[in-house]
Amino acid sequence: MLKTVEVTANLTYFKINDIIGAKEAILEAIEQHGGLNRPEVLVSALFTQPFTRVKHLTDR
Repeated sequence: MLKTVEVTANLTYFKINDIIGAKEAILEAIEQHGGLNRPEVLVSALFTQPFTRVKHLTDR
């Protein structure tokens, strides 16, 4: 039982690090190639509400 908890915790830890890495990579790409004033707001919205409409992103 304890080994199962350890394995699950490790999988969760690595998944969280992968998500954070993807967020940072997307932010860097938007900063380099996009013409946005505050790209961190867009990236934050995408990672907070991944299933959203374009209208909700453009309204912000």
